[in-house]
Amino acid sequence: MIATTRSRMFIVLALFASYAAFGQDIPILQEQTDDAPVDVVGESISIESNEQTDAAIRQRLLDIYASIGGLGTVDPTVESGVVTLGGTVTSSTLIDDAGQIAGRVVNVVAVDNRIELNRQVKQRLGLAIDRLSGGFFDFVSMLPSIIVALLVIFLSWLFARFVASREKLFNRLAPNFFIRDLLRQLVKAIIVIAGIIFALEILDATGLLGSIAGALGIVGLAIGFATRDTVENYIASILLSLRQPFSPQDHVTIDGQEGIVVRLSSRATILMSMDGNHIRIPNSAVYKAMIVNYTQNPRRRFEFKVGVDTDLDLGQPRQIALECLRTMPGVVDDPAPRCLVHELGDSSVILLLQGWVDQRHADFVKVRSEALRLVKEAFDDADIVMPEPIYNLNIRRSEKRISSAARRPGAATATLSEMEIAPDNTIAKQIAMDDSSRTEENLLDQAAPEE
Repeated sequence: MIATTRSRMFIVLALFASYAAFGQDIPILQEQTDDAPVDVVGESISIESNEQTDAAIRQRLLDIYASIGGLGTVDPTVESGVVTLGGTVTSSTLIDDAGQIAGRVVNVVAVDNRIELNRQVKQRLGLAIDRLSGGFFDFVSMLPSIIVALLVIFLSWLFARFVASREKLFNRLAPNFFIRDLLRQLVKAIIVIAGIIFALEILDATGLLGSIAGALGIVGLAIGFATRDTVENYIASILLSLRQPFSPQDHVTIDGQEGIVVRLSSRATILMSMDGNHIRIPNSAVYKAMIVNYTQNPRRRFEFKVGVDTDLDLGQPRQIALECLRTMPGVVDDPAPRCLVHELGDSSVILLLQGWVDQRHADFVKVRSEALRLVKEAFDDADIVMPEPIYNLNIRRSEKRISSAARRPGAATATLSEMEIAPDNTIAKQIAMDDSSRTEENLLDQAAPEE
């Protein structure tokens, strides 16, 4: 050891003499006698190093280690500014801390960290018990603050429920049920979150908010990708409830599906088909679909085609057809009915008849059916021929006789009074029965603005 020390002092003196003679920097050579890691501290090494300086460094490190829990067993030795740390500690973190502390002491050239990790079960068990007991006493000392924080959260939850139960306030803010419920939930969440933040301030644990916010952001992103369709339907529900393209019991066609509007839920729009079946269409599809609303305008036009003989003067059948439409109940005068020559067929001239129905007072399907019947009977009475396609029939069994109940011109003698044209409320009754058996809220509002 003495020879090694003298060799190092001789090298330092030789380097100093070379620097004084030539005025230039000479690289410093260090001899490492073992495989232990050596941390070089600083950019330059002071040439003033003696036993008093080394002793001061060692004493300073002993005082520092003695004041830090877990580092009291570290034994530093200093020689020519090189600190060698020995001893055992119970944590790898303490080994790194001891090395960093030694490197920050003035006049330390390098740190040789030889501290070992104490793996004795008895000492580590005692340390674990000390930590648990310390944590328990810390919890007991924080127990009053924890109780107050929990009380604050509970009171904020009660206050949030009280505010959310103010129906008159939220009805004034948002008449629509869906938006009203959304605002209610948002206010409740804001009040509860404010209470949680205040409780964390009492516990001096607001640093958790950043970690919680980051975790919630990642979780929310993952949930957003997984429930993209659900979120899209939810947003579409908000937009549809704010600006309704239809009202309850409107006759509509949505994305090719025809029916009567039953309700608008937070996920789908429910129609009842003309056969009485339920049709559920996702709100995201409804929001982007082409919608035909047959009820928005109470007046709706019907049309049908009638073929007459090519040898006839078209003025007479047109006049008869128009007279039938003008005089029958259910067909409005304005816009007036029309009879147009639509096309020339192979054996007939096709007339197109059009008339308008006020759906508030008459049923569209019934009026169209009655118009067809009246025009057909009027043409029969006027001997206007309506040609039919000609087919060649090969009758193999001639003994078969034609039924005496065959249709004869003028056989249909039902009068107009026998045909009811009042609006059909069959589907409306079905919807009323369906609504009475369901508790789901309808987001459609009669008072909401319509597109």
